[in-house]
Amino acid sequence: MPHAPFRHVLNTLLYILITGSRWCDIPKGEIWVSKSAAHRWLQRWQTDVTFLEEQEKSG
Repeated sequence: MPHAPFRHVLNTLLYILITGSRWCDIPKGEIWVSKSAAHRWLQRWQTDVTFLEEQEKSG
């Protein structure tokens, strides 16, 4: 799997969450990752409970 900068992954995931857009509507450009890369990272973080740990820290 090619490496995608975490900041670009977060930009893309936050865009989806904030705008409610579909995966296929992700903008193209230097600060975005592809829909497949963003989805792959989201699945990885969900399986290793990264999101749950961050949520517990903040709340």
